[in-house]
Amino acid sequence: MGKDLKGKEIGDGIYQQPNGTYCARFVDKFSRRKSKRSKKLQEVRQWIADATYIDEHSDLDQATDMIVDAWFDYWISIKKQTVRPNTVRNYSERYEDLTEDFRSF
Repeated sequence: MGKDLKGKEIGDGIYQQPNGTYCARFVDKFSRRKSKRSKKLQEVRQWIADATYIDEHSDLDQATDMIVDAWFDYWISIKKQTVRPNTVRNYSERYEDLTEDFRSF
């Protein structure tokens, strides 16, 4: 269990740096260390819970039976965090147009 600057336990994989920021770390199933820093304890707690859940329940590296719609949903969820909303809208519209063309066959 990690501790904050006052000695209070704050959770597994979480600790507080001397400057007051909280850090969360864990090792994923591919032995890569993932980490996140934030000034808010609740934010790093939520991040570590989400990241460990995704790591335990995802099988994207061996997704032999993943359908295109599921892959697009996964990809667009990443894009929503990194690009502007108009870009996401354009990508979604192009994907919908493309799937309509293939469904007509």
